[in-house]
Amino acid sequence: MAHSQFDKAVSCFSKAIVLQPHKTQFYVQRAEAYLQLCDFQSAALDYKHARRLEPQTEAYHQRLAFIHYLQGQCLFDLGNFLEALESFTKAAELKPDFQPYRMRSLACLSALGRYFDCLRLVNNWLETDGLSADLFTLRARLHHQLNQMTLCCHDLKSALSMKPCCPEALALLGRLKEAAEESHQAAVDKALKGELSEALGKINSAMEFIPNKAQYYLFRGILYRRLKDFTAAIEDLVLAVEFCGIEEESPQGKPQDDSDGLEEEAQTQMVLTYNDFAIQCFSQGLYSEAVILLNKAIEKQRDASELFINRGGMEDKRKKSFMATGILYRRLKDFTAAIEDLVLAVEFCGIEEESPQGKPQDDSDGLEEEAQTQMVLTYNDFAIQCFSQGLYSEAVILLNKAIEKQRDASELFINRGDSFFKQCEWTFALADYQQAEELDLENTAIWLRLAVIHNTLGLQSYEDKKFQEAAERFSVAIKYNPGVVQYYENRAKSFNKLGKTEEAKNDAISVLVLEPTNDQVVPLLLSLLPGCSLTDIMSCATAQSVKTLLMEKIEMFNLAVSCMSRVGRMALAKDDSQSQSSSQKLQGQKTEPCDTTVDVHSKLVKKKQQLNQAVKRVLQQKQPLHFDGPRLAPARPVREHPSAQTQRPYVWRKFGGFGLNC
Repeated sequence: MAHSQFDKAVSCFSKAIVLQPHKTQFYVQRAEAYLQLCDFQSAALDYKHARRLEPQTEAYHQRLAFIHYLQGQCLFDLGNFLEALESFTKAAELKPDFQPYRMRSLACLSALGRYFDCLRLVNNWLETDGLSADLFTLRARLHHQLNQMTLCCHDLKSALSMKPCCPEALALLGRLKEAAEESHQAAVDKALKGELSEALGKINSAMEFIPNKAQYYLFRGILYRRLKDFTAAIEDLVLAVEFCGIEEESPQGKPQDDSDGLEEEAQTQMVLTYNDFAIQCFSQGLYSEAVILLNKAIEKQRDASELFINRGGMEDKRKKSFMATGILYRRLKDFTAAIEDLVLAVEFCGIEEESPQGKPQDDSDGLEEEAQTQMVLTYNDFAIQCFSQGLYSEAVILLNKAIEKQRDASELFINRGDSFFKQCEWTFALADYQQAEELDLENTAIWLRLAVIHNTLGLQSYEDKKFQEAAERFSVAIKYNPGVVQYYENRAKSFNKLGKTEEAKNDAISVLVLEPTNDQVVPLLLSLLPGCSLTDIMSCATAQSVKTLLMEKIEMFNLAVSCMSRVGRMALAKDDSQSQSSSQKLQGQKTEPCDTTVDVHSKLVKKKQQLNQAVKRVLQQKQPLHFDGPRLAPARPVREHPSAQTQRPYVWRKFGGFGLNC
């Protein structure tokens, strides 16, 4: 080997190994000869034999690793990167703490274009070896190669935080900033030309290079606002304000931008964005959302009168919106939702927003009154629904709330009286009917109910043997509705118990006049007039007089009933034509006007005059009650009055409605 005869040396060492195969030095010497001949595989094989013979010798491990490294470098220079990677990997496995061997593996992966494998390898080194500026710079270069500019920038900043004067990191970061500024300038040019979408793409590219620059977030937030993407605009402007607090400095220590001016501009743009977003919500009918956005804008800039003006108009629209939705929910029978919206409408009416000049922006009195009226209607409709389902207690509770808000509506007292009647609360029902009568004296529906309730109370008094009280109750029932047979029959029995024979006789005759087939009072009538047949009794002058008076009384009552216009379910409703003027404007619907109050009153006055004339005529033409003619009547059946045949009297058993449906 001293004379550079490496082939002959290999032959001699081979013979020696045959003679003494356990001699380690022969393998080492032959490996060195192979190495001089650039036979790396044979050299590596001999060193492996030497390691097996003397595993405790560390020099053999290092020499074998160097042989693999030298082989990989030769393959790398020849362009055989895959084989070189295998050799470098073997070298790194034999000497894992030696950085150059691992770096050569990374160089092979990079030459093969396997950058993701390179990135994975560097990530493993960062986890095992710890953080270092060189590794961060290396990973940043890999991110740059993969066009992952944001990650590249983050790694460069991490490297500079650990080693501020790292030249490689500073150079690469300078390239990123230059590219970012070019994209930013291109975005500005596109925005000036009105090409907002293209400008957005350019500023996104700039933010990929430098992802935490406040100026870029501010510019992109403005673009989003102009593109009506207000959510993204607000997010970018918030980030711009946050990044303004982090002043980036140049290597010379001078601040690169004026953070105070940028922060002020970002706040202004945020106010404009909230305002534009609120206007968009307003145009879509989302008044509550618009008010919330304007509240945020006013929190940031309280000296802008335009914001207060906008919020005032939207508050007004919001109140009307809640009222309109409340009316809609009421018509859809969703009374709970209707009440919630109307309550909100009333609450917002109570909060009068003022402009910066101190003048109220809207008149809430009319809206509040309208909302209260709609709430009364909703409570009433809800009570009607509960009544129809047999929930009388719930109906009473709802009507109590309605009456608290409007105590001059007789229909509410009528409906609550009906609910009390269904619960057998006769006293409360009577009180409500009487209150309704005080509010509306000419309402015949109230008369019918008063007749029924007085008859019911009279029956209770009769069962309690309070015959005088019972007779008085039945008399009141007859006064309110003179065409019901049962009232006369009940009063006749009460008068009979009191010993008032004449009154009992007249009531019994009235029963037979109204209902000739009634056999309940015949025994009573015959007992009051012993010795007289039923035909004789009904043909006598007294019976004729009673009949005449009774028919005239019924005719007067029917005339009064026909005079009163029959109202629908509840007079408060009137299809909401009088109680929701502003909701009509919102919905764009027009309803035909009903009769005016003056016309209704004029009709009532005329009917009242006709009633007074009929009463005077009856009083002037009344016949004597005594009869001095023959007691025998001709043998012919008693003829019923035509009105008694054609028009059946009102009977409570036919009551199936609620409110004014009777």
